[in-house]
Amino acid sequence: MIAARTLRLAALALVVAAPASALGKKPPAERYPTPAAPTVGTPGPAGAPQRSITNPNAMTPTMQGQIPAPPPVRPPPPPPPVFRPNQFEVKSGTLSVTYSSSGVDGKPHLAYKDAGTDVQFSGDQIRTAQSDLGELVTVTIRRTVDAGSTSFTLIVPSVLMDQASDVVSVNLVGVTTVHRFSPVPRFNRGQLDSGNPTVLNGTARQVKF
Repeated sequence: MIAARTLRLAALALVVAAPASALGKKPPAERYPTPAAPTVGTPGPAGAPQRSITNPNAMTPTMQGQIPAPPPVRPPPPPPPVFRPNQFEVKSGTLSVTYSSSGVDGKPHLAYKDAGTDVQFSGDQIRTAQSDLGELVTVTIRRTVDAGSTSFTLIVPSVLMDQASDVVSVNLVGVTTVHRFSPVPRFNRGQLDSGNPTVLNGTARQVKF
């Protein structure tokens, strides 16, 4: 009887000492934690940008939206202003000419003076035309009924100034042209117009009228 009791105690000790797997029981879950499988685009902490697990350096749309825009391209500064004269005063010997492209009345004015002529012109009495040489400003300084007329043309080139108050030295050409005419048609043959150019020196400026 003592021997049987001893065998039962020995068996009970073996059961207590045996592992849980040997008895068909599952171990506690907290003793065997299973790591979570990584996923692509796993979010980080709150507010942090997402990164790809397969390529940590790749940016998701969330990160791209946070890239600052490049600064705007500034246009180049405008060129400095330039000014054009509206009055020319030139002379050569006894010949002097003053030409203003505008006046207090808004019309052009030209004063012509030589040894025997002193005349003033304005408005429609002044004829202008553009050419490769510059602006051609023409007036009729003498006129006869039966012998034709004489005109004077001042060639005004383009002139630019840095300041409106500048006074620029200029060299202009004036052409005095005799237009031959006869009331008898058969006498109007050959060269009818003869021009004589003159170089005139002076100044150009901008005047406020």
